[in-house]
Amino acid sequence: MAAAREYQRKAEEVLAAAEELFLRYGYTDTTMQVVAAHAGVAKATVYSNFPTKDALFEAVVGRRAEVNAVGAEHIDLESRDTRATLVELATCFLSAIYSREQLELLRTVVADARRFPHLGALVVEGAGLETRARIREYFSRLMARGELQISDLDMAVEYFLAIVKADRHVKLLLSQDVDIAPETIHAIAEGAVDIFLDGSRPRG
Repeated sequence: MAAAREYQRKAEEVLAAAEELFLRYGYTDTTMQVVAAHAGVAKATVYSNFPTKDALFEAVVGRRAEVNAVGAEHIDLESRDTRATLVELATCFLSAIYSREQLELLRTVVADARRFPHLGALVVEGAGLETRARIREYFSRLMARGELQISDLDMAVEYFLAIVKADRHVKLLLSQDVDIAPETIHAIAEGAVDIFLDGSRPRG
């Protein structure tokens, strides 16, 4: 039992060290030897937990994507205030993709996207996956209540999120100076919701 706990502890130390190094220096410039030294363990310990650098990188990305995920389960989809609920959902989504941790992770994965295309999909979806599902569920309810008139539910979600993101996310990924204060995010969400509802509500 003690040996198992020690093994788990060292695995966590290796993963934490690798996360810090991969996000700071990228995949190519991070070696297993450097990870071992940073974690304060033998190189053999690193390999006993993660047989290849690819496996270690995938473990880091998977853990960070899970930690960065911001859910929207607290948002009341029974609310009859359509605009306020959509603004809350949009704000939740933006807060997830604008977080420093998520941006760092996405920059790291983008740098090696050709080598790890499946990790790119994991990161892109990860931060807003739960919120995306909640938005889809809420759109479905609005359609049933006759408050939205859309022909393709999944595309409607994509259009909505595209309006919400605008071009700020790309600028942030490119390390541009962009205002993402909470009040700014809320204002962006409000504007995006108004544009979406203007084009999606039943006519007449």
